[in-house]
Amino acid sequence: MKYTNTEEDFDMRKILFSLIGLLFLHTTGWADVTVVRWTTSSGFRGFGGSEVTETKSIRGIRSREESRLKLKGLVGKVAKPADTVTLMLLDKSIEQRLDMSKKTYQESSLKKMGASLEGATGETGANKEEKKAAPTHRVVNSTFKVTPTNQSKTINGFPCREYKIDTEIELEELATKERSKTRLLQTLWTTPETPELKQLRKEEQALFQAYVKALGVEVSPGKVDNMGTLMAVSLMGADEKEVRKTLAKVSDEMKKVKGETILSQADWYEEKEASSTKGKKGGEEVDEGAGVDTSGGVKGALGSFASKMAAKQVKKKMEASQKAKEGQPAFSVTSEIKSVSVKPVPDSSFEIPAGFKKVVDK
Repeated sequence: MKYTNTEEDFDMRKILFSLIGLLFLHTTGWADVTVVRWTTSSGFRGFGGSEVTETKSIRGIRSREESRLKLKGLVGKVAKPADTVTLMLLDKSIEQRLDMSKKTYQESSLKKMGASLEGATGETGANKEEKKAAPTHRVVNSTFKVTPTNQSKTINGFPCREYKIDTEIELEELATKERSKTRLLQTLWTTPETPELKQLRKEEQALFQAYVKALGVEVSPGKVDNMGTLMAVSLMGADEKEVRKTLAKVSDEMKKVKGETILSQADWYEEKEASSTKGKKGGEEVDEGAGVDTSGGVKGALGSFASKMAAKQVKKKMEASQKAKEGQPAFSVTSEIKSVSVKPVPDSSFEIPAGFKKVVDK
């Protein structure tokens, strides 16, 4: 048995966990704060890996996020790092994205963005139909366990302690009875709350609430919970009651985690039942000479046979590569807070630099 996954599945899970996180929002006051975060991704099976450094400054209902993206692998050796800046000006209900290399920027209306998101809280007909859709899978078993360890260390100046989180969900496809296991192994390093971290959490939460208001989308904790459940139902294809039972385990166990997370590492796996048809067709051994075209005589037959053997060699190499990666995560992400500071952010941080040209989408 081996672990496999898809980038689409990962994106869906990432959205789900983000939505679950919104349940912890609270209203707060304003103050200037700046945080530097660093995230690295392995990419899917080692392809498409990236490294991102983000510096986010918040001043009231305005924010500036500077991002530098570096690609990994062969692409990263030839591609230059991409620098972008995103300005969120909620007092003007606009978002501006700056391309620093091209000295251009695009501007989007938050009201229009909100209109396109209408119904995302589960109230539209489309989502209602999704609720009523018959399940395609059933949850055979699910576990979610948080284990505090005795390990501790200092990360970026923060004294941290370690938590291990193991999530596993086994599904069975109702039509084929095929079973698969999705597993997420996480390591969290948390630190006791500091005045700077407390202010960061407050300002990000308050900014999010102001952002939702600017979009014109009503997002109450109950609706966020429902959105997360519907996402999980869509992802798993399981019955909504089973999904809610699974998510309840997450909420209960996460109460064991104390402090603010400074570093997190997540490894995604998916285990499927091994196929018993390798090298066989209909339960019988496949004839290596099958499919060779003899209509062109000996020369044509040799050419056909050579092509078949070449394809066979390519397949062997691919299988060998896959075997070498057995037991390894399909996708890994590590993220950490590098620094947090509470100090005034200048007005110029939220202005378009001189010489930048506005680009309008066609």
